Amino acid sequence: MNPDGTAGDGPSIPQPTVAELQSDDNQTNANKQLLFSQIPWTHHTILLDKAKTMEERIFYPKEVIRNGWTKNMLKVNIDTCLYNRQGKAITNFDSKLSENQAELQL
Repeated sequence: MNPDGTAGDGPSIPQPTVAELQSDDNQTNANKQLLFSQIPWTHHTILLDKAKTMEERIFYPKEVIRNGWTKNMLKVNIDTCLYNRQGKAITNFDSKLSENQAELQL
């Protein structure tokens, strides 16, 4: 008999440790799920249809949330390759511009 009162003869089912549950991969997946849960379904279909890489599929929802893009604005920004133009650029817009001036960064 095991200390928990179960028989010790059968195979045990491995349980993930707390460290495994809190790993970076699990936290990253949870963050992605939270990100994608904040945009409308039509935006998801556009991303699946038009965004080519996983990096783009993560970049554009962040921009949708930050800028409040409609589905048409999302399409235009994907079609004009905003990710390639701005995706890797390091800027200080977030720290220097107020939210009212956010449109200036585009």
